[in-house]
Amino acid sequence: MELLQANDFVVRYKSGKINVVADALSRQPHLALVSTVQSQLIENQQLISEYQNDKYFGPIFITLQHLERANQKEIAQAHHFELINNLLYLKQGPRMAIPNNKELRTKLLQEYHDNVISGHLGVEKTTDALMKYYYWPRMNKTVYKYVTSCDECQRNKGRTHQPFGLLQPLTTPTRRWEQVTMDFIVQLPLTKKKHDAIIVFVD
Repeated sequence: MELLQANDFVVRYKSGKINVVADALSRQPHLALVSTVQSQLIENQQLISEYQNDKYFGPIFITLQHLERANQKEIAQAHHFELINNLLYLKQGPRMAIPNNKELRTKLLQEYHDNVISGHLGVEKTTDALMKYYYWPRMNKTVYKYVTSCDECQRNKGRTHQPFGLLQPLTTPTRRWEQVTMDFIVQLPLTKKKHDAIIVFVD
């Protein structure tokens, strides 16, 4: 910044048609990444094989391949998906469905977070960039776990919150109901009855 302030300069805009060399630099990073990821990291045949063995995408993939034989329940389950060039896409986007393959998902996470162009963005921006083109269940949790465990981010990014306070011991109660506390544990995996929270009372 100091180097820029020490010089007098004039900024002149040139459209991409005139300034073709620098045009690529003005593009959004995720646009440049898509072709790279799809051509180098994702092989169509690998995806098709993974779809067939995937617990979530497998039934949907088979249903869309054989719609004439599918029942109403299977069609309803596959309603939000479509096949494009024999690959599974979520209609909203469309966004390519990525099966539960740890190696493949990690490669995508590395490309959208660790890549020099990506710049080690935070959870929200990495999620937004991925969600423009890809889909898998609980993507938010996968991205959160990956970004918050990134060694480089932990070493180089400063904390933006206030310092945590010290734990304070509670005084020992002399009788029952003298001190009652309540706490919530939320966003847990869904139970069979579709519950995802626990409330804890301590007397």
